[in-house]
Amino acid sequence: PIPLIDSPMRLLAVLALASVAFAVPPMLGGRPMGGFTSYLHQNVDTSVLVNDVNHGTKTLTQKQDHFDASNKKTWQQQYFYNTAHASDDSAVNMLYINGENVAMLSSITDESYSYVVYAKMLNATIYGLEHRYYGGSHPTEDLSTANLKFLSSRQAVEDIAEFI
Repeated sequence: PIPLIDSPMRLLAVLALASVAFAVPPMLGGRPMGGFTSYLHQNVDTSVLVNDVNHGTKTLTQKQDHFDASNKKTWQQQYFYNTAHASDDSAVNMLYINGENVAMLSSITDESYSYVVYAKMLNATIYGLEHRYYGGSHPTEDLSTANLKFLSSRQAVEDIAEFI
């Protein structure tokens, strides 16, 4: 017999630990192996998105490179809006910044999110801004190494500043 598994309880503990070890994805430096690239450059079919008086999606023209004045290229950054709880006497606007993921309308309409509840309480309009390179927001035509130089937190912060 294997010394580690000399009782039914130890066998159960070993099996439980093994099942957890196989269930957790391999990580490197706190990120999944290969990074968070599974969502990069995914195309979103915007024809299925709801657009009505209270909520929907639009785009904003952004600079490809906010730090190089000679680069005149632009792209369309997708954002979502929800005015369902806004009132004429409220000047409150809230911005949800989608991170490394495809943005969805539900991220600003689903009341299981606390910030959506706060928007409702404050009679606010809430916006959701999609991160560059994710979902329908593509500043480049492909994900070549040369084009990934535009994927940075500095560029993303400037995208947010332009949106505001």
